[in-house]
Amino acid sequence: MAEDKFDVIKAIEAADNRVAADRRAFAIRIALSIVVLALLIASRWGAAREQSFEALFAPLDKQAEEYLERTLTKTAFTYAGVRATHAIVSMFKGTQLHPPFVTLSVGEALSPVLDVIEKLSDALALAIVSLGAQRILMEVGSQIGLSIFVSVGAIILLFAIWIVKFQKPLAYWGARLLALGLVVRLIIPLTAFGASMIAERFLQAKYEESIADMEFQRSSLGENILPGEETGFMEKIKNWASMEALSTKVDAFKERANALVKSFITLFSLFVFETIIFPIISLWLLTRLFFAFTPRKD
Repeated sequence: MAEDKFDVIKAIEAADNRVAADRRAFAIRIALSIVVLALLIASRWGAAREQSFEALFAPLDKQAEEYLERTLTKTAFTYAGVRATHAIVSMFKGTQLHPPFVTLSVGEALSPVLDVIEKLSDALALAIVSLGAQRILMEVGSQIGLSIFVSVGAIILLFAIWIVKFQKPLAYWGARLLALGLVVRLIIPLTAFGASMIAERFLQAKYEESIADMEFQRSSLGENILPGEETGFMEKIKNWASMEALSTKVDAFKERANALVKSFITLFSLFVFETIIFPIISLWLLTRLFFAFTPRKD
């Protein structure tokens, strides 16, 4: 009899423990549901989103917008300068010097400059397209990242909380959609923020130096190499009688051309890295982080 009573007591205690555990589990589900529901409301409805996510991300968005606008202006300015240089170089391309009894072509030294200018122009045009695309993607990402991916992920997580039978796959896909939504929302602002930090710390001084050098070399490219307005035979003799002086002038012209090539190559490297390579690297890193921190299927 004593043993029967002991078994009954143990059964009652076990039943009470199960009831208590069920109550705790129910309370946890309620709490998680409230959190996920709040997340759903904050991601889906405009006023709630403005007061939560958008307010939280506003400083990052502002910095990203300022960087993209500033870089787009800088790229357009550089593109205009490069095209102006192209016009000047094209003018000098066919230049010939005519000292007495000799004809010298100095425009041949400009062929590498024109080749580099064409490649830099293409790179700058691609950079402008990249920056414009980033601005569009930033606006699109701020909408679909939260209102679609995060909200759908939150709905799936709500089902995962209450449907025990399919809890693991539902939690898996809900969490991944939630993380994907945040990545889509933040990828362009984070990329622009990182590019801004790198540009200000490492690239800006080099960019300004290259632009100043390009302007200087462009303005002084034909300095003392073309004959003046007096083009008579005697004037030519006065200007070009010394072949040593002529050689010096031609060498100076070639040095200007080589300096232009160096400036263009530097600008090419800066813009390709800042507007094309770095965004691709950032996208890859964020993708890796997304797969590293989201749950995996068992």
